[in-house]
Amino acid sequence: MAVETILAARHITASRPPLEAALQGFGPAAVADCQVLAGAPLEAANTLASPQTVTPKKGSGAAVANGILTAKLPPHSYQMIRLNLS
Repeated sequence: MAVETILAARHITASRPPLEAALQGFGPAAVADCQVLAGAPLEAANTLASPQTVTPKKGSGAAVANGILTAKLPPHSYQMIRLNLS
């Protein structure tokens, strides 16, 4: 039976160090979905006139190998990674 969990990561600097997380005790895992929320320029915001300026987008670059979750985090973004656990 697969169980889903959500890992949210916030990246607040302009540098791009990758996320690495050991998934000890979870058993086999695989990335089911990845979403990124970011604004460009950094001051971008949703308003009544433009409610879709900053919206979640399909992310990429997240993977699980040998029990380690790795992901590339865009600068100044929030990233949601959903994992299927077995």
